[in-house]
Amino acid sequence: MESLYRSRKTELITKGLYDYLAGRDNYGQFQIKLFELAASDISIDLAVACMVEMNVSGTILSKADLEMKSRSLELLTGIPIHIFATGISEPAWGGSLKKISSHVKDSYLFGTKSFITNGDIADTILWVTKNENCFPVYKVDSNLIAHYGKIEAITTNFSTGVRHVRVKLDGYPITSQDLILANYGNLSIEIRLKELYSLCTILLAFTSHLKDRSITIESEWKELFNFWKQSNDTLESNSVNDTLKKIFPFPVKGLLNAIADFNGLKSITELKTVDPDFQLFIWEDTLTKYLKRIKFSSL
Repeated sequence: MESLYRSRKTELITKGLYDYLAGRDNYGQFQIKLFELAASDISIDLAVACMVEMNVSGTILSKADLEMKSRSLELLTGIPIHIFATGISEPAWGGSLKKISSHVKDSYLFGTKSFITNGDIADTILWVTKNENCFPVYKVDSNLIAHYGKIEAITTNFSTGVRHVRVKLDGYPITSQDLILANYGNLSIEIRLKELYSLCTILLAFTSHLKDRSITIESEWKELFNFWKQSNDTLESNSVNDTLKKIFPFPVKGLLNAIADFNGLKSITELKTVDPDFQLFIWEDTLTKYLKRIKFSSL
């Protein structure tokens, strides 16, 4: 069965969701379009799938050498559609790139990626590997995975229209032309910040119908919306990473706490009992904790 994202990507292209990567929008304009998409009747699943390809694969491809960048971004943003997914996380890696075990040996790629969003509908998977202190990224043709490894579907109880997979490769042939990026390591913070900011955008759309439930929810929603609107005005294409660092952490907890209080919950972690999709907006992982630590240590 064709996925929601693959079936609608052509429509999203015509609506300009990918204009940022094509150089026709700045990042703030992409967020406005993402909000409109997430607030539509289609559901937030489409917005989540879109923002993952844009923020993760799109950022990696935008840092490739000029010829590779031009060709790849044309594929990602053009028609006929071509979907990119990215494999980063691995079993027992604990959020640390240093613990990645995927590697290339004698022109063959070996490794396991534990969670690849859009992985089973992708035409190309960007695979992050390790080579001493660098983390090269190679492209993997999804059609060849069955010949050199295996793919397994992962189900979640939230954002169920977004597909995820686990993939193992055991000797996938690699050539020099498959190298997309020499070192992913410098991008991990930028990509995570973009994902979290996009989830802030989706949260606003997801909770917009709750504003009339209580004065507190309405007040917190408007406060987050005003922060988001002002931030979008500063997100020019050439300074996105620096701007997101300055405004992080994004102030979502006030709204989440207001909704939790309204529902008689003890903490925002219990919001998943109201709607499983709230799990998208609860961010505490190794990288976000690190970002908070370095932000406040510099103040």
